[in-house]
Amino acid sequence: MPAIAITPASVVAGADADFFQGYAGATITAGMAVYEDAQDHKLRGADCDGGARAANVKGIALHGSSDGQPLRIQIAGTLAIGGTTVAGAPYALGATAGVITNAADVLTGSFYTAIGVGAPNNRLKLAIAPSGQVVP
Repeated sequence: MPAIAITPASVVAGADADFFQGYAGATITAGMAVYEDAQDHKLRGADCDGGARAANVKGIALHGSSDGQPLRIQIAGTLAIGGTTVAGAPYALGATAGVITNAADVLTGSFYTAIGVGAPNNRLKLAIAPSGQVVP
């Protein structure tokens, strides 16, 4: 199963969502998985091949933002991701900045970060869990 093809305009937080407010450290689009940089505390596109720090997902961007602009992300709850998901399927951080993919598609040598589980109606039930471990 390929990465979720996200339509940014269709990313919508669920009624049970929890949020974090920060600042973008790069150009971010809605639906991107982001991490908080320990140096400047800005939010950047997370990447399972960028090392443990870049794979430490903080949440999913709810709107677009540019470097230095405010960015609201969802950290828990149900999220309409703006793309097709399979109910019950596990999703994880992909190898391209911000991409969410099927958990089975995370390659050997990549840092594994669980994003959540597919829910009905093309939603994700977020359960973000950076493992800090490399897939064997």
